[in-house]
Amino acid sequence: MWKIAYAVSSALAADRKALARESAATAGRIRSAIERLARDPLDIPGVKLLVPASAGLFRIKIGDWRVVFALDRGNRAILVVRIARRKDVYR
Repeated sequence: MWKIAYAVSSALAADRKALARESAATAGRIRSAIERLARDPLDIPGVKLLVPASAGLFRIKIGDWRVVFALDRGNRAILVVRIARRKDVYR
């Protein structure tokens, strides 16, 4: 099981506020996807390495939302960098 950590940033704080305004069903789907990441982050359909690969960032799609994360394989940890709508996540 991988540990989940959240980056401390103003962007992620704003993402959390936006997610709080969404329906409980959407928030639940995103929470569930993050919990699945903890089991095996690279064995989930829809996980993709973002370009440039040297940044080491991955994303998973949940409907119109994206979760961007980095992996620390040595510590078996997942660092969630962004949780946002598709139109905003890559800005």
